[in-house]
Amino acid sequence: MSNAQLFQFLKDNGITPQDLANDGVCSLSYARYVMRGYGKLRDGLKYRLLVAYPETAQFLLPWWKPED
Repeated sequence: MSNAQLFQFLKDNGITPQDLANDGVCSLSYARYVMRGYGKLRDGLKYRLLVAYPETAQFLLPWWKPED
């Protein structure tokens, strides 16, 4: 997944950098940094997105299944 795909995912789901920070996914500055395409999209961020948004972010790590 590229930063552009992440940006599109967030835009499609109405998630802002502020939402990511408020939900404990990452800091506001890091969210903005990654969404602008400067930072590498690391697996740790993908995992935190999955935990925060399990219904919508599963395509980030297709092998991950939410716990029932």
